[in-house]
Amino acid sequence: MATTVLTYNSENAAARHMLDVLLASGLFTEVEVPNATTLAAIEEAREAKELPTVDTSSVDAFLATVLQ
Repeated sequence: MATTVLTYNSENAAARHMLDVLLASGLFTEVEVPNATTLAAIEEAREAKELPTVDTSSVDAFLATVLQ
């Protein structure tokens, strides 16, 4: 997946229309920037040295490991 940043003069009607067309086409989507809590959680997950093992052999085993 590639990331493209589109900037435009919001006072330019033609530019606003072109952006609306691109967003409506489905080729581009607006990306919401994560809030501070989400960014902190992402950073914490990336820095984790020892991750717990999750047993996915069955639903019961999965729930037992996740709900500990």
